[in-house]
Amino acid sequence: MSLFRTASPAPTPTAPPGPTIVVALNPETADTDVLAAAVAAARRHRLSPAQPRPYFLRRRGVLHGKHAAARVSDGPLARLDLDAMRQSAVAAAGAQWRWWHHIVEGTPVARPMWSFADRHRTQPERYPYRQAESDYAAQPRILAMAAYNAMPQHWPLPLSALEAFQAGWSTYLNLAWLSAVCADGLITADGRWRTTATERLSDQVHYLNGANAYLATLTRTDHLVALSLG
Repeated sequence: MSLFRTASPAPTPTAPPGPTIVVALNPETADTDVLAAAVAAARRHRLSPAQPRPYFLRRRGVLHGKHAAARVSDGPLARLDLDAMRQSAVAAAGAQWRWWHHIVEGTPVARPMWSFADRHRTQPERYPYRQAESDYAAQPRILAMAAYNAMPQHWPLPLSALEAFQAGWSTYLNLAWLSAVCADGLITADGRWRTTATERLSDQVHYLNGANAYLATLTRTDHLVALSLG
């Protein structure tokens, strides 16, 4: 499970977090039972181990003082600032896309890894998977991104976002908005599991469209819980 995500600049290299999922819960769930109910929902889909992750921005005014914009792992929608999360993701995506464009300028459009994997699946003996990986990595644009990522900066340019980068600035920002809250997967209040079918951008967009449409149906008293897997 891997979804388009906008990376934020960090002063030092850090280990990438595991996949993040969002669990929706009905308002009838008592506050003391929210985390247990979310973990249980994840386990029903064999998504474990699952731990709470500070992911959502708390709405300003819920807390007073310098910690008013702290990130929390859960809460009713009335206490979460999903609009601010989306706006922040879009701002970061705009800067990241411009930097990516600078790094890969002059290189031809690259093919995503799944296109090489598809060829391997249709011709496994004539086209080994190792050759597919080698051909993918040898593309000038992939080499440019990989070389940049190897430098001790760090505002990484994820290779998994290749299709999103290449789709253009506007699309990249739209994807950042769409993925800011939905994360890598979503469990609905009635227990349905939603995520992207594959890493292809078209499948990711299909998931994000459906997940955001579902979030728009929730009320201010419905709860969201963010869990980190692995």
